[in-house]
Amino acid sequence: MISRTRIPVSELSVERLDFERLPPGSARAFRLLMGSPSGWGEVWLPVWVLTGRQPRPRVTVTAGVHGDEFEGVRAIAQLARSLAPESLAGTVVLAPIVNPPAYRAGTRHTPPDGLNLNRVFPGDHHGTPTERLAERLMQLLVEGSDLLVDLHSGGTTLLHAPLAGYYSLPGDVGERSRAAARALGLRYLWNLPERAGVLSFEAAKAGVPVVGTEIGGGGRCLASDVALTREAVLGALRHMAVVPGEPAPNDEAEMVSGDWLLAEASGLFEPSVGLEQRVAADESLGAIFDPFGEVVARVRAPAAGVVLGLRSFPTVTAGELVAFVPQPGENRIPPARSL
Repeated sequence: MISRTRIPVSELSVERLDFERLPPGSARAFRLLMGSPSGWGEVWLPVWVLTGRQPRPRVTVTAGVHGDEFEGVRAIAQLARSLAPESLAGTVVLAPIVNPPAYRAGTRHTPPDGLNLNRVFPGDHHGTPTERLAERLMQLLVEGSDLLVDLHSGGTTLLHAPLAGYYSLPGDVGERSRAAARALGLRYLWNLPERAGVLSFEAAKAGVPVVGTEIGGGGRCLASDVALTREAVLGALRHMAVVPGEPAPNDEAEMVSGDWLLAEASGLFEPSVGLEQRVAADESLGAIFDPFGEVVARVRAPAAGVVLGLRSFPTVTAGELVAFVPQPGENRIPPARSL
């Protein structure tokens, strides 16, 4: 399945991808024009489309929703150069940077309007630049997909243990999403909080099965995290029978539910636990200090569990994400007010 041929980039930008008309066994790279929102100039996305022996199923893989999350960007680029389209039974759409302005700035929020793209889906044609970008992404990449794989990490401020996220929605979409999450082969399965405006949740509401990953972060792009992300995507493609081979789910994967804890004060966060450490209910996860070294808030585990996320950037503002200790099992838990 290794292709040594560089995929040529189309000379012209395109405003829409007609997946059904692409020839079987082809690999194309496009500049997908997203418009020219005020203050941005022309915005286009790099998109690879690998068409196998038939156009369906179509699996869409996105990364770079947040501009400071790099593992998925690199993993997608490696996949685009390693998947041989003649071996595929379906179409693979690879979009490594779906938020170019935030990626160029290396920020979670999108300049110049300062919005979090992953809180404004399905978007608004008459809204801010970020809201208009969200609408175009839904229309051009998400709608019509048989599975959406959305790649994330902890960005520059957080660290994540490897997990596959899904929504336990009733009906076929929920069941297919859960099955796809298992196929990724990661150590943890996260029953995601249902939060309006998030790409994966809005896609699921629109009838598209979806799975997301959280792997790595801390402002890094470690080769090991990139490799794990790449293998997780391959697990999804095998699950959909797009690439040959059987998926290898992790039979010992732990299923968890919940959301991040938010800082109750501003200051410097010093964790007292490590990633994937098991903790008891009310156990200290760390403390927040003021400039004089006095403790202004303590962060405690809401219940017994395993630490699957920690803030790695020391300074924190009240209301920002600080630690993630989910509950075991598949529970319906309201989302926190996370950024």
